[in-house]
Amino acid sequence: MDHQKVITDWLLTTQDTIYALQTWLGLLETWREAGRAEPDDFMDACQQLKDADLWQWASRAGGHGIKALAGAVRASEALPDEEYPR
Repeated sequence: MDHQKVITDWLLTTQDTIYALQTWLGLLETWREAGRAEPDDFMDACQQLKDADLWQWASRAGGHGIKALAGAVRASEALPDEEYPR
């Protein structure tokens, strides 16, 4: 296989992943700001990130990331930390 094609395919896949993650983060932030971030929905979304091996990256994304959102949901719902995926 042509090395240039492999690199191009990898870049396109990476761009698509970053775009999807940014869209997902924006949606969660919108839900949180509107008071609609339900703990179960949030935990399901976090688990999807863990399953895709993106949790550590997402938790640091944009200087705020998922951990900040998880903290906001935990604080608003007073749920123990162990109920949220890491």
